[in-house]
Amino acid sequence: MTATGYYVQCRHPVMIIGAGPAGLIAARVLTELDIDYMLLSREKVPGENKACAGFIPSGALRDFGIDTLPGAHPVTTVRMKFPRQDMQTVEFGAKVGVNVSRANLGMTMLKHVGTGSGEIRLQTEVGQVTVKQSGCELTLHKQGQSEKLTSEIVIDASGVNPVSLKTVQLRERLPDHLMGYTAQYQMEL
Repeated sequence: MTATGYYVQCRHPVMIIGAGPAGLIAARVLTELDIDYMLLSREKVPGENKACAGFIPSGALRDFGIDTLPGAHPVTTVRMKFPRQDMQTVEFGAKVGVNVSRANLGMTMLKHVGTGSGEIRLQTEVGQVTVKQSGCELTLHKQGQSEKLTSEIVIDASGVNPVSLKTVQLRERLPDHLMGYTAQYQMEL
């Protein structure tokens, strides 16, 4: 332990930031390949605080091996509204997927990741990613404690403007006006 209260460990060659669908799929593939990794999520329940339309295509459920999702509703029709255009309705005539809360999706996918060679840390926020010649260093924060971990590879699946963009300029941050927005409402009748 250093004077700053941080310590460095090098036991995971791959670190995954974000336990959304992309991060959980990466974790599952690494588990299947028996590659050691650490998955980091700032939420206690992956996806719990994500505003999302919640549509999951049937093919994605099939590919991930998920037969059912708690609270899922079949989707057979989609209504879309684009700026300066009338509302459009597309009827598929059959189920093309489901609408589900991101929390239910996250917990179900987390259960399907497996427990092979990975470590999962929930309620852990990544504050910074630093690229060095020896690999990548992540600064983590959990319950008022901080630590630094090193890794050979970082998969940043933390969203459209990922955590790593704060310190690693791979591309420009996407401004809000260039992003699409969705809304999901779940009402009990």
